Amino acid sequence: MNQNQNFQGNLNLFPEIGTHGARGKQYGGNNITMRGNEIFEGLTTGRPSKNIIQAHFKVLRFYRKVCRLIPFLLRIHDMEVTCNSQQAMVNVANVIRKRAYLRDPDAVDRWVYRGYELLYQAEWHMLNRDHLFQYFSNQNRSDAGYSYLENQKLKGKSEFLKDFYIGNKTYEY
Repeated sequence: MNQNQNFQGNLNLFPEIGTHGARGKQYGGNNITMRGNEIFEGLTTGRPSKNIIQAHFKVLRFYRKVCRLIPFLLRIHDMEVTCNSQQAMVNVANVIRKRAYLRDPDAVDRWVYRGYELLYQAEWHMLNRDHLFQYFSNQNRSDAGYSYLENQKLKGKSEFLKDFYIGNKTYEY
């Protein structure tokens, strides 16, 4: 018997070894070499929130988990040069605050669930660094979209003239 065939044969002898999903379900198979979608069934957001307070605490637990993983994520995605971990935590908090208008617990649960999916994908290197950069970097810069030359050209002009000169131009980088 080939050694490879023996290895493959042993994997199927123990179908009870596998990952556990939500509500006590067991999935057979090998959880070392093969991961499936059942990981997302075991997330903490599996049970829906009854009110906005429970949803709020889910957001806080998610933010705490993100903050604990930020140094690791910055290191494995080689983003330590572009942003530090403290600023990334502040920027993630700002992204979460942008959704503060949500008052429906189901909507909050959906956003938290999507956040856990993104966090899992970032942790296992399924996302590229450009996708993470929009969450970790400061997106609210005052000079975004304007060049230094345009700032100097418009210095001392009234707000009406600045808006008139800038217009509806789209900047191509």
